[in-house]
Amino acid sequence: MNSMSPTPMGWVWRTTGPASSKSSGTSKLCSDAKKSCLGGFLARHGAHFLSENLQVASTRSVPLRIRGGESSLVAPLRGAALFFPSLEPSMQLLSLVLMAVLMPSQQVCRTAAAGERHGLPGARPGSERWLVTFADRSFTLEAFAKAVREGSTDRVAEIVTGLEAKVVADQAAFVEVVKAAGGRVVDQWWIVNGCAIEVPHKALAGLQRHPRVVRLDPDEIARPTAIKDSTNARNHASDAANTRGLIGTGVAIAVMDSGVDIHVPATLRPHIAFYPAKGKGKGIGGSRIVQAVAVGKQPADDVVGHGTSVAGVAAAEPWKTTAADRGHAPGAEIASYSIANDLQGNSDYATIVKAWQRIAAEAVKYRIKVANNAYSGSPDPLHLTQQALDSVALNVDVLPVVSAGNQGGSTWNSQSAANGLSVGATRGGGVKTVWIYSSRGPLYKDALRYYPDLVANGVDTVTPLHDAESSNKQQTGTSMSSAQVSGAAALFRAQFPKHTALETRAAILATTEDILRQNRAAPFRGRNAFGLGYLRDDLLTASVASRLIQTQTLTTTTKTRTVVYPVKAGKAYAVVVAWNRLLTTNNSAKWSNLDVQVYSGSRLLATAATPRNLTEKAVFLAPVTGNVNIVVTGKSLSQRSVPFAIVATEVEMPFFEGEVHAYGKGCAGTSPLPTVSVPLPAFAARSFGNAAVIQPLGSTPHRLQMIVAANELPASFRATGIAFRHDEVRFSPIKNYSLNLEVDVGYAASDPAKMSSTFAANVSGKLTKVFPAKSLNLPDLVARNTNHLNWIVQIPFTVPFLHTTTTPRSLLVDFRLHKHSKGSNYAFYFVDATYDATTVRVSRVLGTSANATTGTVSIGLGPIIGFSQSSSIRAVPDLAFQGPAEIGKTLSLVVSKARKSTVALMWIGASDRNWLWLKLPFDLSPFGAKGCWFLASYDIPMAFTTQADGTLTVPVSIPNNRVYVRLPLFFQLAIYDVGANALNLAFTNGLKVVIGG
Repeated sequence: MNSMSPTPMGWVWRTTGPASSKSSGTSKLCSDAKKSCLGGFLARHGAHFLSENLQVASTRSVPLRIRGGESSLVAPLRGAALFFPSLEPSMQLLSLVLMAVLMPSQQVCRTAAAGERHGLPGARPGSERWLVTFADRSFTLEAFAKAVREGSTDRVAEIVTGLEAKVVADQAAFVEVVKAAGGRVVDQWWIVNGCAIEVPHKALAGLQRHPRVVRLDPDEIARPTAIKDSTNARNHASDAANTRGLIGTGVAIAVMDSGVDIHVPATLRPHIAFYPAKGKGKGIGGSRIVQAVAVGKQPADDVVGHGTSVAGVAAAEPWKTTAADRGHAPGAEIASYSIANDLQGNSDYATIVKAWQRIAAEAVKYRIKVANNAYSGSPDPLHLTQQALDSVALNVDVLPVVSAGNQGGSTWNSQSAANGLSVGATRGGGVKTVWIYSSRGPLYKDALRYYPDLVANGVDTVTPLHDAESSNKQQTGTSMSSAQVSGAAALFRAQFPKHTALETRAAILATTEDILRQNRAAPFRGRNAFGLGYLRDDLLTASVASRLIQTQTLTTTTKTRTVVYPVKAGKAYAVVVAWNRLLTTNNSAKWSNLDVQVYSGSRLLATAATPRNLTEKAVFLAPVTGNVNIVVTGKSLSQRSVPFAIVATEVEMPFFEGEVHAYGKGCAGTSPLPTVSVPLPAFAARSFGNAAVIQPLGSTPHRLQMIVAANELPASFRATGIAFRHDEVRFSPIKNYSLNLEVDVGYAASDPAKMSSTFAANVSGKLTKVFPAKSLNLPDLVARNTNHLNWIVQIPFTVPFLHTTTTPRSLLVDFRLHKHSKGSNYAFYFVDATYDATTVRVSRVLGTSANATTGTVSIGLGPIIGFSQSSSIRAVPDLAFQGPAEIGKTLSLVVSKARKSTVALMWIGASDRNWLWLKLPFDLSPFGAKGCWFLASYDIPMAFTTQADGTLTVPVSIPNNRVYVRLPLFFQLAIYDVGANALNLAFTNGLKVVIGG
């Protein structure tokens, strides 16, 4: 949900994000000259490693020589041999720490900020085009969305007319502001909350501070993703198949749509995109259109252009534009079944059933092997349209391909297509991210059924324009995605004419590309977003000698089949088993449920077991060269005999998402455990707020005063710091963010409901400067907050604030953000907030500079804060992480609750079970460190210095080399802390990292 209210310089939104402190530089873990540190370690454990590629960063670091090799942390320090094999492990650690305390720290460098941005030139000299996003507006799109769902074009048109008038009225005041700045508003939109402007560059700073403006973005050239961008090597790679002579000759694609262009007015013949590249076709006028029939009320000639676009993506030859290119199967023939009932291309279910029946009757005559239906439909497998579709696949050996739908998180009007393929949409250009409006599963009223089956490019696709051979039509939607898959299926069935529709379905899904890497954030990750992967024509049509494609049968007496398949060590393989819904006319939604397991000897390599899908896919890495056993088991069978197709093939190495897990326990040092003992408003101790804001930690430089009502305060408290927490609902990712902040605390002259727009008028008495202006590195925000007790931002006071009063007084906190690392751009650092204009627990006034004297008041709105104080409990230093643990990325190790400004020794190990003669975990209690444990093998040590707040961040850059994928590493730290125990050491928990990629 978005909770919004009118606010200056931003908006009230729900947010998210966990934490990591920013390090100011990077230093090499090992020297270039000697590979004895982590490089040697990885080499000893099966990885050839260039030591200079793995980097560890720290704000303060101490170089060490370890086991004769030199560790170069920022700059080499020579001469200190710090490893003593004759000493016990605990004494070695103590010796290392004590030696490191005497060594100097090094400074590191920061990266330069990004340059200034400019928009495209405007129509007026000296102006630029920029896009404006507003915080709020006076209307919603609920009625429009409902009309779209209902499919009423008249109602949608009526609503759009009203929306166009509403947006003009809503933005009228801002239009005048732009005019006063020497610019003009050139476009106003209701589909998004924004407009386009042309202004002089110097006016941007003032407009960005406008209270309704959320952000300004430069207008830039956006190039559409054409067919050629879908078929090239960075995408579906059908060009590679076409180059080998595979163009779909000998098969036809049935296009059940709005018709195809069989009559171009200028030429009185079909569109040139549907003629053979050479010679004469067997279809209309010598084209490849072998059938064009009107099943609906409109003629066979395309009335809207949708069917022409679909057919073009699947099987076009280039037409007369520079963006034109071949579709996937430019040699395939086209059988067009127009189901359009009106000039918008709309159809109805009866017409669709009739069309499926016509396709079934003519499949043999026209050699139809694939049928594309890019229309909305029913998710109910019992619906007549879905029974017809499944029957065509089952009885006519035609592979139905349908669009998944354009409803985002809903599948209420997506087609079930149990015996076909449902296709979602991704962005092209090699991006491969799931389109935001591509319908995602599970399937409506079938919560255990994943949906869609796979994805293909569907955004900004350039296609042939009907009735205009020298023009293009740009289309976005899952219709274009289904056409990509239909074209690929035609290629395969022309190449392998003996393979069935069921085997084709299995082969397409066996050769998809894993795109988890590109879609790791919810809701776009996983099988309910991108199915079993991204279409790859080149892999589908590749001549792979070891590929297995066959059909076998399970029966009520033989419920298990084992297929032996040869593999090579270190190679990746996919196994797909597909079966059909066999009972298509008995009014039953039940079908067989098959599972797959892959074994190397007795070792289970992979398993796939979903209860409602009619396809299972298991991907595995072969541990040794030899044979694996693929075991297909019928968990339940709908008939006495159930055929299934099985495809096993070598595939590209699958993406493995890195794993990081904390294990074991640390032991306490001498630092007191800071606790947020005074959350404000008081309800924040129990729950999150109902809003989120970007001030005072984000936005642009500003001044923010907040008043907290007296009745929200406890009778007394002593605050040693202030804390913020990120939100549980919404967030904007932000990393490596720092700011210069100043904080004063005192009392207010009035309660929050009477807050003044003049800063000085709100203050009663003298404020205490608890945090003088200085730089802070804030934790990264990368995900939602899941615990209201997780106060991610802790700012320690340099001077404590003591609250004691016999007369109730409202509290005032004054924040001044002087600058931040995003320069003149907005910093979207959301924190949890509250908005209640009735109770008015808090209010704020926001000024447009750090030294503002006046600002805009928002009654009832303010960030949720927490005052922290030291406790008698001794803190246990904590080792956590931030960022992905995968090749080519940086994983930050984050230490908190440690003693401030002391030496921390970190080591990396190969094991959490053994080190030398020791069994891990090893109890250090006998050595005077009660409750402390040695958790990771002590293979590579390195030393750092904790910061003034007791934190430490160590970014580790992992080389971009797949030999490290699935390599486990173990981390632990010992903190030098006099008085912690007899060893003067506090230990963190352990951290297990399995590298992904």
